[in-house]
Amino acid sequence: VLDEKSIYYALGNHEQRLERKGFIDKCPVDLQHNFDLRSALKSDLIKLRIINYNDWFSIKVNKQPNLQITHGYYCGMNPIKKHFLDAHCSVMFGHTHETGIQSFKNVGETIIGYNNPCLCETSPEYLEARPQNWSVGFSIINVTEDNYWVQIFNIQDNKLVLPTGEIITP
Repeated sequence: VLDEKSIYYALGNHEQRLERKGFIDKCPVDLQHNFDLRSALKSDLIKLRIINYNDWFSIKVNKQPNLQITHGYYCGMNPIKKHFLDAHCSVMFGHTHETGIQSFKNVGETIIGYNNPCLCETSPEYLEARPQNWSVGFSIINVTEDNYWVQIFNIQDNKLVLPTGEIITP
């Protein structure tokens, strides 16, 4: 519904590991509730819409190409182009934890690929100091019947700068 504010959460490969058959069963019964992500996110209470791992969610408007959203699965060289080639329309994903925007010209329209930053630690132990291009941030998509607008916000040095120039710190 276009007049309703909605928050979407695309489950990623890390969350998917929690939902694999048998994972929770290996945990002590008194700790299993800690691994129920949907309950922890209070998805029913706040009407959080969950997109399952590598499912695609489509934003359809009248005057723009569709925007397909998924967690994503490609990384390495040019993941935006790889996801675009799968979607054949504008696409947004976050699998690589990098900030990126790339335009593709199609007959009569411009299609855009969005690579979302992450809201996590950018140097976790499991990476063992391997180089990566992770960036911290999030996206907001404003949707009307005719169009949508994507804003990617980057957080640097624990500061978020809004389009107005206002700086938000924790």
